Amino acid sequence: MIRILQFLAIGLSLYLCSCKAEDDPPEVDLSLRLFNLDFEVRSDANRSLPAHWSISGVGFTISLDDAEKHSGMLSLKMERQGDRDGRYGFCTNRFLSIATVAGKTVEYRGWIKTKGVINGYAGLWFSVNDGNGRTIGYDNMVNNGVAGDTDWVQVSIKMDVSSNAEAIYFGCIFPGEGIAWFDDLEIVIIDPSEVDPDFNKPNLDFEVRRYENSLLPANWYIGGTDFDVSLDNVEKHSGLLSLKAERQGGTNGSAMVFTSNLPVEMYAGKNVEYRGWIKTKGVQNGCAGLMFNVEGETGSLGYDNMYNRGLIGDNDWTQVSIKMDVSNNAKAIALGGYFSGEGIAWFDNLELIITEPKTSLSQEELTVLKNYVYPLRTFEPDGGDTQDLKILDELIGHSKVVGLGENSHGSSEIFKMKNRIIQYLAANNGFDIFSIEASMPEAYKLNDYTVRGEGDPRKLIAGMHFWTWRTEEVLDMVEWMRRFNEPKQRILFTGFDMQYYSGVISELSDAFQGDTEVEAIITGLKKKLDENAGVNEIEPLLLFLQNTIENSLFQPSEQAWLQQNIEIIRQLLVRQFQGAGVPLWRDIFMANNFMWITEQNPDSKFVIWAHNMHVHKSDLLQGFYLTQSLGNDYIAFGFTFFEGSYIANGSRGVTSYEAVTAYPGTLEYLLNQLNEPIFILDLKKIKSDHHKDTQWLMEYLLFRDADEYGDLLTSEYVYRKIVDDFDYLIFIKRSSPSSVFEVNNE
Repeated sequence: MIRILQFLAIGLSLYLCSCKAEDDPPEVDLSLRLFNLDFEVRSDANRSLPAHWSISGVGFTISLDDAEKHSGMLSLKMERQGDRDGRYGFCTNRFLSIATVAGKTVEYRGWIKTKGVINGYAGLWFSVNDGNGRTIGYDNMVNNGVAGDTDWVQVSIKMDVSSNAEAIYFGCIFPGEGIAWFDDLEIVIIDPSEVDPDFNKPNLDFEVRRYENSLLPANWYIGGTDFDVSLDNVEKHSGLLSLKAERQGGTNGSAMVFTSNLPVEMYAGKNVEYRGWIKTKGVQNGCAGLMFNVEGETGSLGYDNMYNRGLIGDNDWTQVSIKMDVSNNAKAIALGGYFSGEGIAWFDNLELIITEPKTSLSQEELTVLKNYVYPLRTFEPDGGDTQDLKILDELIGHSKVVGLGENSHGSSEIFKMKNRIIQYLAANNGFDIFSIEASMPEAYKLNDYTVRGEGDPRKLIAGMHFWTWRTEEVLDMVEWMRRFNEPKQRILFTGFDMQYYSGVISELSDAFQGDTEVEAIITGLKKKLDENAGVNEIEPLLLFLQNTIENSLFQPSEQAWLQQNIEIIRQLLVRQFQGAGVPLWRDIFMANNFMWITEQNPDSKFVIWAHNMHVHKSDLLQGFYLTQSLGNDYIAFGFTFFEGSYIANGSRGVTSYEAVTAYPGTLEYLLNQLNEPIFILDLKKIKSDHHKDTQWLMEYLLFRDADEYGDLLTSEYVYRKIVDDFDYLIFIKRSSPSSVFEVNNE
């Protein structure tokens, strides 16, 4: 049975605005008053807004509505007419009694109504963070939100809350145009007695019916609000039965999932492939796919639900698969299927096999692969012969934006190789704007030195906040830019990240120096940000500054720059109330910020410096959004290495860590068999040629993703379909640590 979670009143202190009890409707009980889940309590600070909620959404009209509601007297209404410019309307609350839900399965549900919602959806969101601020559970209904004209429907998010949870945030989200209403939210704990007692036994072909309900398969847990789920003896891939899930009409924010557990001892430490057959009819607003999850002591060690490659539309029986390297530290393994959307999906003939990794390339495969390999003379930006780099002229063509990734934030050779490429593109192909994964205003300050020769380049680099860029390798590039910009500017230094506000405060303070009224507002803004104040307290200050800038005598380009700095504050607030560990918001904003740079410089060409994950074209990360906006104008280069070490911020702090040498089954292990120390691999041509001896590259392969956490990573390799991620891959045999320098701030 599901039992409603009773919120504890004693000892809870809310971090948002308070309310007066005498103004509350008399029927509102104490548990609702603490969180105001039915929006019946108005804020003292702004009576048009609900108490205990942080509200934000530039360009959105957000208010309480006493005319349209699901029950009670009020609902929350969000409205945006016209292009939303990539912005979101949302509200945020924080769940304070973590102990009551940690280690349990919860369902967060509520009622939503929409009118004319296009280019997005209305939904709920739920985020779970651990003690380090990392997100360990997140759902924003991106695949199953409510759109169009929909009467009041109940939607829900189900999540297993880790026992390591330290913070839980939840709320409503509206990334769309039109009108959305939200009402009667609740959080419930799902009683484990609902799960079948013989949950662990396999029934992978769905041929065995439940004893107590012959319409459903034995040994599977099945969930999904408003989905018709049953065994089908008419449409099946083989045998007598398949599992059928159907939903006609709006998804109401729900999804169908079926899961079963596996014996850990059989699969821990193995490479596995989980595959099955799926058929779909009229699937839209979501997809049908398989699901595989590996849990460790502290959370998920691997998860895939095919959200970015599931079946949509009409498909005859199609075999799909998930590949995963199951950690030796696995404590629980679950497999199953997932259907978010409308239409019909059938599942049949699932199987899980232990795969033998590809450990070598045949002579034929090596011969064919060499046709797509362009050897490079060196990674050193030594100013020498660049004949080997002329291939870039052909590979990049007329594209205006080149993304240069890195699988580690601390490889000296990768940093040097990127520097060498940037120098070539600037000198020979007219690339005149450099943009790095660093705080936007602080990155722009580097032009004090690179363009004007002013300031200390070491301090300016350190001012970008990230230790990852505070290296001799980046300094060498900055020094080259200074020389390259003499006697006139030929390359501009920019950045697109948005994780700090100190640079914004400095830009605003410099712009309005001497204007005591505006200076007071800026000082107040900094104080509110330092105090982690809510959006309701900060937004009026931002609006004042925004209006002041619009009515100022600054040049249009100066006004645009200051307004962009205001936008960075708003982005920070979104990310703050969604949880610092949520990557989605950051990547959306980094893509938006980079596109702002391109709009300000329409005749320029750009080189991006960022991690592989922010450059690659798949998944809902920065490179994906840039691909959507730029199309063929965006080219992505991934980087990797075979062996060595790198700088990371691991268990011993920021220092050198040994990389896991590429092993059989990894892409790097196979590429090393070419016996080329440095080369470019033409993935784009491999994909288009589709040669039989390069088919192994079309599969999911283990690929190094060292990131910046060193020995804190659960695994240094992840399965990626590399031909979908990048246009080109640069391979370097050996990595050594980048050289981090210290700065005297006196």
